[in-house]
Amino acid sequence: MSKKIYVVKIVIVVMFIIASCYFIDMPQTAVKKKSAYPDNITEKETVTGNIKRYDYVDENGNITYVNGLRCATVIKTYDEKERLVKVEYLDAKGNPAEQSDGSCSRVIEYIGEEDNITTYYDETGKKYTNYQGYCSLKTEGNKETGITHTFLNEKGEPVMLTLGYAIRTRTYKDGSCYEMYFDTQRNPVELGHGQYGVKYTGNKVAYLDINGKVFYPLNMILNAFPFLIIIAGIFISVFMVLLPKKLSMLLIAAYMLFIVYMTLLFRGGQERFDISPFWSYRKFFEDA
Repeated sequence: MSKKIYVVKIVIVVMFIIASCYFIDMPQTAVKKKSAYPDNITEKETVTGNIKRYDYVDENGNITYVNGLRCATVIKTYDEKERLVKVEYLDAKGNPAEQSDGSCSRVIEYIGEEDNITTYYDETGKKYTNYQGYCSLKTEGNKETGITHTFLNEKGEPVMLTLGYAIRTRTYKDGSCYEMYFDTQRNPVELGHGQYGVKYTGNKVAYLDINGKVFYPLNMILNAFPFLIIIAGIFISVFMVLLPKKLSMLLIAAYMLFIVYMTLLFRGGQERFDISPFWSYRKFFEDA
């Protein structure tokens, strides 16, 4: 390698490092939160006894179906303690309107002061089992004592969801939410790669092991700290410049194998791990 070519490569690497640092520190453009309905639609509230009706009307006063809300009218019923006990969704003609989970209404039955069971219903008024596999959601506890969600079938029995668990617990501590997963017998459920739960702290996410302790698998580290990919790229670029040609080629081959592993064979998130070639690409086209 001539001295001139060597200097040029060093300059390119230095420029890449400077550019990377600039883009890492560059502030992100704030995304303006959009309203659930257009500007020409307004919400009209009507209160009759313990029932509150919300109609979404256009500039002419006509009740209008709003795509963002998947309905034209929402009717909420409260009990004598002013607790919400029923929610109904209607279209512009007053017919049941299907929500994103497939249900058209839900009924909340209270057990004591706080605990409750929410049951979902379809357009015919029959109990509805959504795509995740549950018909009712039993909620126990509060943020001070911890919250337990038990997913139930039409018979009121705990049921395993398509996500792989039947019970979800949430514990709030020091500004963080610790979420753990269990089966119908309250045994811990592994979602994959030793992950039994998730810790939420603001916008940050960390995985929890079977003991509820934070651990850091490779995929979580890369998801939480994407700038590490840039740093890795910088080091790889430097080594490619400094190493002999054969070693440089080996480094490239190792890097390509790593990319193949992460993009073709690796299954992340709340789905169990298995070797499924081209899974990420098939998943992309299925969700498109």
